[in-house]
Amino acid sequence: MEVEAFPQDLPNRIEVDISTLTTVNDVVFVRDLKVSSKVEIVDDMELPVLTIAILSDEVEETTESAGSAGEATVENIETAS
Repeated sequence: MEVEAFPQDLPNRIEVDISTLTTVNDVVFVRDLKVSSKVEIVDDMELPVLTIAILSDEVEETTESAGSAGEATVENIETAS
């Protein structure tokens, strides 16, 4: 992700709140990121930063175990480039 700021204002990291992600295919976009008012995000605000996905070889295992437990769980979070 590209940002503009004075060198002393560049963030060491940008934290992403994933507490709102509850289902497969939920997405966090650039617009959802919180940065200092001294930092400007240059990238398109509609770009995805991360998406929750289930790997195809894990779908069967998750589905089978969820059937007996009565609920499904998200196994992996993949970040978008």
